[in-house]
Formats: sequence, structure tokens, C-alpha cells
Amino acid sequence: MLPRAVLARAYGLMGNKAEAQKVLDHFRDVSKRRFISEYDFAVANSGWNSEEALVWLEKGYQNRAGLLVYLRVDSSFDDLRSDPRFQDLVRRIGIPP
Repeated sequence: MLPRAVLARAYGLMGNKAEAQKVLDHFRDVSKRRFISEYDFAVANSGWNSEEALVWLEKGYQNRAGLLVYLRVDSSFDDLRSDPRFQDLVRRIGIPP
């Protein structure tokens, strides 16, 4: 699902929030039948809804999402890096600087 998450992010960055929301709605529908990582939801929101992206990252932390180890290098989260909540999450995960 990560490619679709990146698509939603791209829609959000282009200002096409309606299309980004359609992808997220699809995620929510599919997640009723199979697992979709919180990381995917965070990436999908990162282009247009930073607050929601942070909520999903925190959920990922609580559920031990493996992809969180890429937080320092995933460019999807560049806009969140200066947020103290993001910095705290990186610290709690234990990713070295």
C-alpha cells in the first residue's frame, strides 16, 4: 500500500485534497479486511495534513511499526522534522542522530 500512500501524499502536495482523501478513504475501507500499516497512513497524510500524520506515526510507535526506523531518512516527513512531537518520537524510537 505504500505506493498508494505516496500517491495520496503527492495529491496533497499538489493541493488536490479531494483526491488525497479518496486514497485515504480507500485505505480505511481496505483496512477493515486486511492490515495497512500506520506508517502508510502517516505517509499518505504527510503531504497535506501534518497533524494527522503525527497521529498515525504515534499509533505506529504504539503498535511497533517496523518502518518507523526510516523516520530520519524518509523525505515524506521532511516538513515534520522541526516539530517537537516528531523529534520526541524519533528519540523514543531510539534512532541515533
